[in-house]
Amino acid sequence: MTTFGLCVIARDEETNLPRLLASVRGIVDETVVVDTGSRDRTLELAAELGARTATFAWCDDFAAARNAASELVRADWVIALDADEELVTESARERLEAFVRSGADVGRVEIENVGTPSGPSRVEISRVFRRAAGIRFAGRVHEQLVRDGAPLVRASTGLVVRHHGYAPAALAARDKFARNRSLLELALAEAPDDGYAWFQLGRVEHAAGRHAAALEALERALARADDADPWAPEALECAGYSLRALGRSAQALGLLRQLDERYFSRPDTCFLRGLLALDVGDLTLAETGFRRALELGGEAPSRGERVTAAATTAPAYNLGVMREVLGDAEGARAWYARVLAYEPEHVEARAGLARLG
Repeated sequence: MTTFGLCVIARDEETNLPRLLASVRGIVDETVVVDTGSRDRTLELAAELGARTATFAWCDDFAAARNAASELVRADWVIALDADEELVTESARERLEAFVRSGADVGRVEIENVGTPSGPSRVEISRVFRRAAGIRFAGRVHEQLVRDGAPLVRASTGLVVRHHGYAPAALAARDKFARNRSLLELALAEAPDDGYAWFQLGRVEHAAGRHAAALEALERALARADDADPWAPEALECAGYSLRALGRSAQALGLLRQLDERYFSRPDTCFLRGLLALDVGDLTLAETGFRRALELGGEAPSRGERVTAAATTAPAYNLGVMREVLGDAEGARAWYARVLAYEPEHVEARAGLARLG
């Protein structure tokens, strides 16, 4: 029988850990929790909840901590989750067993980030792997699974994991921006040509509102990117939003106009193009971008992280506002109604319908 082991690295997670462990009960065959320096009851609580526990001296390297934890797993397959996550998939065990039969070495799960100011987002990340020699994590932060000498065969597990750690309160409590910036700067000092690390630094600076610094990092990332890098579209979008925040929407729109059309298979890119076109007064291009984002909304996810609102409520609402400003009350009502079909309590769409009577 195939067995699955959960491995978790944690620090001061007594609030989150019970939710995670409850979500995998009956799905995994063992749980390992490695504490990296808690001052609360994380370690004791993990043991009380049935996990095997150990400690790890934190060394500013998430990959090192994850590798130490995964080496303690005895099961055939390792599932690496964070304490601020929870597994929300029905029939998860059956899905895992079906994934094993695919013959892949590594399994991707869909991470659903919730509680963020921009609304939920989803991204596929490799979190399940065969406990075999050579498969390990690499990277001080935003670590990834690698194997020396042979490529990894990856496949989707069909699992959805809900992540609560990007909510503003969680970010502020742990000062994740400062922590991640420090770790990324260490990583780049060691490997200055790592485009992915530059991308992640750009994202950190953007999220922290440091848009000039974000652009500098993202430009370095894009200079080192190639067509195979799944993060490249996100880097371009992030640069576009930072330019917009700096009042340079026309420049951002020019950047997007240079893109190959395949990048516009992402609703997020199409929505951004619509926003930027609206900023510069090109209503035709704005409508094209918003409509295309909605058209792509129901399609299977492509590369990189996607913000749910960019393919649903946000473009529909902007189209409603455009029709209202142009005096098309009937068209505006239709778009606001579509917003409410996605999100019945959408405050701005309800206010729009109230204005139109």
